[in-house]
Amino acid sequence: MPNLSPPSRVPYCLAMVLADGTHRDPETGKITILGTFHSVHARNLPAPLDFAVYFAVTDCLGRSKLRIEFVDELQHLDDDSEGPIYSAEIDIESDDPLSMIEGVVNIHVDIEREGAYYCELYARDAPLMSRRVIVKEVES
Repeated sequence: MPNLSPPSRVPYCLAMVLADGTHRDPETGKITILGTFHSVHARNLPAPLDFAVYFAVTDCLGRSKLRIEFVDELQHLDDDSEGPIYSAEIDIESDDPLSMIEGVVNIHVDIEREGAYYCELYARDAPLMSRRVIVKEVES
């Protein structure tokens, strides 16, 4: 007998944007992205970093989990690293693979050093999208 269950799909990422914040209009549900960035200038390290990650995915069928990670490039390259600086899972569900699912994850991390960091989006352990953040320490 053939397997009639829906195919195992990995969602397709349409967008992932790092921003200072977001706003969702309560009437329309539309999301406004505020203050996009790709670099951070810190006066003193370690420094706190608060930001929002907006994502939009499609090609979802049924229930799935997305995972967002924020990793230090040096840790990412080291097989023995302790793992991501930040990680969160998001449950999504869709009965229409053509629909688009949007979401926002707010992240608070402490940045320890200058260098490259990555914010990464995964589904079923498959990488969907990655955004690099360059951190530089600047004089006051």
